[in-house]
Amino acid sequence: MSDQPNEQNENPLDDLADELSETLTGQQVEINESSVGQVDGGHVQMRQSAARSVQASALSLDESAVGLARAKAIDVRDSTIAMAIADQAELHDVTVSVLAARRMDAQQVRAFAVFTPDLRGDVETVLTPKTALIAGAGFAVTMFLLRNVLAGLGSLIFRRRRQSESD
Repeated sequence: MSDQPNEQNENPLDDLADELSETLTGQQVEINESSVGQVDGGHVQMRQSAARSVQASALSLDESAVGLARAKAIDVRDSTIAMAIADQAELHDVTVSVLAARRMDAQQVRAFAVFTPDLRGDVETVLTPKTALIAGAGFAVTMFLLRNVLAGLGSLIFRRRRQSESD
């Protein structure tokens, strides 16, 4: 931290993270070049590390991987997350399977699905409204055909049994 209390950090999420860490009971946790199971803290900072689950007031990831991340604010750079839930998210060069956030600033983000009402930036998603509609239609057609094929096979087997019993 700086010697001058009024000085702003370069990243506004760092200021928010410090503020949240002070007001909430969690402690500051730093993880460098390590692999851990679960992390709970106020302000969690991970660099070149991996965690199965992280719950924090503020989460900063740099060249790290997390299975499930839950935080008020997340700042992620050059990292991978399986699933993230946050109020605010700032992402730079990130791969994420599923992300839900109230507000998201993104640059070069690749995701399967993103759920946010306020998105700013560059996100490439696999599951768009068009692909969801196509997948849903494909599923419905498959279920319809499967039901009819199975019903046809059932009646064919039933008829053959009746013929063999009558002989």
